[in-house]
Amino acid sequence: MERGPGPRLWGEAQGVRAHHYLLLGVAAAAVAGLLTACGGSGDGPAAAGPSSASAVPAARPTTTATTTAAHTGPAGTTHHTFAPYDESGRLVATVVGGHRPGKCWTTSIAVPIAGVYRCFSGNEILDPCFAPALETSPPTVACFADPWHPGTVLALRGALPKDEPLPTDGHPWAVELANHARCVGITGVVPTVGDVPVQYRCADGLVAGLVEAGSGTVTAQYGTMRGPLHSAQIVAEWRGRSYHIDPDD
Repeated sequence: MERGPGPRLWGEAQGVRAHHYLLLGVAAAAVAGLLTACGGSGDGPAAAGPSSASAVPAARPTTTATTTAAHTGPAGTTHHTFAPYDESGRLVATVVGGHRPGKCWTTSIAVPIAGVYRCFSGNEILDPCFAPALETSPPTVACFADPWHPGTVLALRGALPKDEPLPTDGHPWAVELANHARCVGITGVVPTVGDVPVQYRCADGLVAGLVEAGSGTVTAQYGTMRGPLHSAQIVAEWRGRSYHIDPDD
């Protein structure tokens, strides 16, 4: 049996086929280039690929109720006002989870002003809880763990407590430091590190206390509960605002 010509003919056929595929590839590339040029001709925006969407970082949850005041403190501190209800009683902050049953028994410790309360739902204490501008039936309040994340609405069993007259609104509810740490006021027992009361809890188990210098400038002492604490500038602070009208006033 003669076998010599077989491999030679198969090799020639493969060469012809490869050349054919090469010509098809060149033609496809040319068509793709033409389509790309047409897409960029200004007739319309090109569609973004999947990679462009994944490159956008997720936004940090926040509420729409925080508004920046028009002034900045002498040390460069920006002052924010947090009012989850507007003057008409409309809820303008983000809340999640529907209405939970709850009860309020005293004025807020975190935001100690009229119209803001310390409440509980189940075994959980919520402070501060803001009442709307006018009484609702049943009474409702919106509670927030901090000024940056969505809150929870409580449908109250019973009336709101009577607002107690308070001489001052105390320390800010929350602060941001120059190192970008955000800290929220502690509403329970305030611990001390050395001789500094640390009124704020921050991320990663860190704490902060506000100390007033002789010039009246307030700075934060920031660190772990084991110490030592280090001085940090306060670049922003948040205080609460309520438009609630006490029916007994």
